[in-house]
Amino acid sequence: MEGNALNEMQKYEEAIQCYNKSIEINPQNDKVYYNKCIALNQMKRYLEAIACYDIAIEINPKKDQSYYNKGNALRLMKRHVEAIACYDTSIQFNPKQYEAYNNKGYSLYEMKKYEEAINCYDQSIKINPFKDQAYLNKGVALNELKRYEEAIACYDQAIGINPQNDKAYYNKGNNLLIFIFNRYFIK
Repeated sequence: MEGNALNEMQKYEEAIQCYNKSIEINPQNDKVYYNKCIALNQMKRYLEAIACYDIAIEINPKKDQSYYNKGNALRLMKRHVEAIACYDTSIQFNPKQYEAYNNKGYSLYEMKKYEEAINCYDQSIKINPFKDQAYLNKGVALNELKRYEEAIACYDQAIGINPQNDKAYYNKGNNLLIFIFNRYFIK
């Protein structure tokens, strides 16, 4: 499909035009709405993307990716409660959707619900232990709870998976400083 190729080439406005033409021809194709939503998300047109995901969901209410990506748009708009509801629905349709657990954790973290966030990161890691982002995010949440040694272990896991993860190195360094300072200088 031409719209998908344009999406891949980051020609999002042209891709949207192709998707709109396809929708005129067949307004019941949820895949076209879904791909249009991705282009809208890439352009940071989140409100339009959310409305588009709603149509895709109305056509195909069991497609977990539509809920997941709608959740992402909501999360980027800092509408975390709504995002979590979308992630939960995505997980309901696809319990192996590790990214939904990770992003749900991120929304919970933003709401300062660190323990709940850690539980989500743990679930994401259990499903796919080879993605560094969940370890990094878990480390950040553990840091907020002042559980520095556990956070450092998470950063080490992230680095082991992706030695190019500069945030993991940065966060590990900060946690080591805090840990050493608290251990030797705070009585």
